[in-house]
Amino acid sequence: MIVVKTYPKIKTLFALERIEGTKKWGCVNGKILPETAPLHFFPIEDLIITEKIDGTNMGIQLHEGEVINSLRRNGGLCERENPSDKFYIEMEDQLRDILLKSKDYPALESVTFFGELCGPKIQTGENYFFKRRFLCFDIYDNIKKCFFRWSAVEHFCNELGIETVPLVEYPYSDFGIDNIKKYLFDMRSVFNPGYHAEGIVIRHKDDIHPIRRYMAKIRRSDFRFD
Repeated sequence: MIVVKTYPKIKTLFALERIEGTKKWGCVNGKILPETAPLHFFPIEDLIITEKIDGTNMGIQLHEGEVINSLRRNGGLCERENPSDKFYIEMEDQLRDILLKSKDYPALESVTFFGELCGPKIQTGENYFFKRRFLCFDIYDNIKKCFFRWSAVEHFCNELGIETVPLVEYPYSDFGIDNIKKYLFDMRSVFNPGYHAEGIVIRHKDDIHPIRRYMAKIRRSDFRFD
């Protein structure tokens, strides 16, 4: 029996604190969270930085090359008769034939592809694309109970023809708050240079842990630029 896997919640790179005199929250003083502190101390060449896309989390469960479930953000099973699941089911159908090729790879015997379902009518997705897309950011092994390394995610997505979230260049040697703030102020989306990127996700390239992950997110809006 395959157990439904909810994607672990990604913590922020810095603590979000109440901005004095307002009801808003943001990165005020660069306070490091215990949960994401290791990312500040790993060699930066061991880390992967990807653009954070504004969409919704989606999982697609496979067993022996067959799609058996699509998962909502909260890990619940998508239902064809549920109007709220329309875009999930639409994407499942688009990818079904592509994912059939996974039966040629023993490592993909029983996995869940996690990614961002994005595009028109999903958050601010119309700023990125004219039609909805699935951008994979992780693969979970339902047998070994762990995630794939990033290099393996890229490898198998390339083999199957599935898009991944885009890697981005980070020009600084550390994740000090001033560097992150400058970077996000100017950062544009890989998919639309005329539009500010939502933010970035930082992760260790070899992290496979299923629960407490070496991963963090930081949004442009966390600095209250707008």
